[in-house]
Amino acid sequence: MQPHPSEGREVTLHKCGGHLPFLLLTGGSALLLLAGLGRLPLFGRDEALYAEAAREMLASGDWVTPRVNGGVFFEKPPLYYWLAASSYWLLGVSPLAARLPAALMGIVTVVATAALGTRIWGRRAGLLAGIALATSLQLAMIGRMGILDVPLMCLIGFAVAAYAGWRRRGGMTWALAFGGLTGLAVLLKGFAGGLAPAIAVVHALVHRSSRRPASLGSVALAALAFALVAAPWFLAMAARHGGGFGSTLFLREHVTRMVQPMQGHGGPVLYYVGLIAVSFFPWAMFLPAALLRRVDPCHDERSFWRSLLVVWFVVVLVPFSLVRTKLPGYVTPLFPAMSLLVGIELDRRLREPGRWPWIATIIGSLLLGALISLLPVAGMRLGARVGAAGEAWRLVVPSAIWAGGYAGIAIGATFALFGRLRSGLAAMVAGQLVTVAALLAGILPVLSPYLGGGPARLAEIARSELPDSRVILYDTRPETVAFVLGRTVPTYSGDMQNRVIDALEYEDTALVAPLKRRDFWEKLPARRVWRSGDRVLLDIPRPEDDLAGTSRR
Repeated sequence: MQPHPSEGREVTLHKCGGHLPFLLLTGGSALLLLAGLGRLPLFGRDEALYAEAAREMLASGDWVTPRVNGGVFFEKPPLYYWLAASSYWLLGVSPLAARLPAALMGIVTVVATAALGTRIWGRRAGLLAGIALATSLQLAMIGRMGILDVPLMCLIGFAVAAYAGWRRRGGMTWALAFGGLTGLAVLLKGFAGGLAPAIAVVHALVHRSSRRPASLGSVALAALAFALVAAPWFLAMAARHGGGFGSTLFLREHVTRMVQPMQGHGGPVLYYVGLIAVSFFPWAMFLPAALLRRVDPCHDERSFWRSLLVVWFVVVLVPFSLVRTKLPGYVTPLFPAMSLLVGIELDRRLREPGRWPWIATIIGSLLLGALISLLPVAGMRLGARVGAAGEAWRLVVPSAIWAGGYAGIAIGATFALFGRLRSGLAAMVAGQLVTVAALLAGILPVLSPYLGGGPARLAEIARSELPDSRVILYDTRPETVAFVLGRTVPTYSGDMQNRVIDALEYEDTALVAPLKRRDFWEKLPARRVWRSGDRVLLDIPRPEDDLAGTSRR
C-alpha cells in the first residue's frame, strides 16, 4: 500500500507546530461563539420557549414536565431544558446562561471535527475542516442561540464516530457509546435524534469492504443503552399526561411537520441547497468536488470514513429536503460532515491546484456582496410594514463591512487561482471572519428587536420603570416577557380587546401590544409609551388615577 503523499510531511509539521494550531482553533471558536453571548435579549420563538421552559423547570423543581408561562409544554423532549436549567443554577437566569450549553457544544464539535480530520487525513486537512466549521455563518448564528440544532449536531457527530469505532474495531464499549449517544439525541429532539442510526444502517449497506459484522450481543447492548437513556422520561410523561402528550409531541411536532408546513415555515425541495450555499460560503464552493471525488481504495480507513461522510451528508439532506416544514437549523447536523469533506478537498487543492472552485468562489463572493449591499434598501421596504423604515440607515455600515468581507474572499480566491494558494486561503479565512463579525456585531443588534427581542426589552423597562404595575400582553407571545420578569404573564389574543379593556379597570397596568395595532392602543389612556422593534409598552393607570395627556418615548 502506497503512503499518502502528505504523510511524511505531517510528521514534520507535528514536530514543528506542536499543539499551537489546535489551541488557536479552540480559542478562535470560543471567541466566535462566546464573545458577547448574553448581550442581546432572547429572540426567535424557539429560543425564548426553551429558555423559559428551563427557567420554570428550575423554579418549580419539576424536572419531568416542561412548562411555559404556567402551561404544560409538550413540543420537545427535555434534555436542553435540563442543560439550561443547570446553567441557571450555576450562573443565574440570563440569556447568557440559556445559550451557554449550545455554544459550548458548538466549540466541542469544532475541536472534535479538527481532531478527527487530523487523525484520518493529516494535520492540515483536520485544521482546515475545523476552520471551515468554525467560520461558517450557520454555526456563528445558530451556535450562539439557545436552541437544539447545534447540540443535536454535536451528539450525532459523536454517535457517528462511535459507529465507526464499533464497525472497524468491534467491542462492546463502542456499541454502548453509540446507543447512549443516540438516546441522548432522541431525548434532545425526538425523531431527529434517529439520524445517527439511519446513517449507520445506510453506510453498513453501501460500504461492505473491510466490514466487521456487528454481533447480535453488541446490537442488543446498543439497544439497551438507548432504552435506558431515552425511555424513562417518555414513560414518565405518558404516565402523567396520557394521550395529550403523545398526540402533541409525536403527531403534531413530528408527523404533521413532515406532511405540511407549520407556522408558515415552508419552502421548495432545494431550500437547503440554497441555504448551504450561503451559510457555508465560501467553503460550500469546494463541496461538489469533494462529494464527487473518487475514493482512494489504497487506504482502507480513509476510504471507510470518506464513504461515511458522503452517506452522512445524503442521509441528513435528503429527508429534510422532503419534509414540508423547513427551518434553517434543521440541516445543522450535516455541517461536520461537510466541513471534513471540504477540509480534505482544500488540503488536496493546496497540493494539486485547480481552477473551478476558486472561480466559483469569486463569482459567489461578488453576487453575495452585491445582495448584502442592498440590505438597507430591503430593510427600509420591510420596515415600512411595522413603522420602522427610518431605522434602516443603521444597516448601512454593517452591510458595507459584510460586503467588504466578501470582497476579501474574492481577492483571496483570485490569489489562489493564480497560484498563491496559501496567501489566498488565508485571505479567504480573514474575509469570512469579517462577514461573521459584521453579522454578529452589526446586523443582529439592529434586527433582534424585530425577531422577537422587542418584548424582552420592553419587559426590562416595565420591571425598572413600572415595578408596581401589573404586566399584561395583548397579541404578543408570553415566553420572552415571562423569562425576563421571572413569572407568568396574563396574555390576550388579538380578538380579546374587550377583555383587555376590562383588565385595565382594577390596577395600574403595563401593557405590551403590537405597534401595528394602533387602532386599539392609541385610544387607551396611557401616561407613557415606549417602543422596541415591532412592539410598544404602555403605562396605563387605573381609571381614577388617569392623568390628562400622554407622552411618547
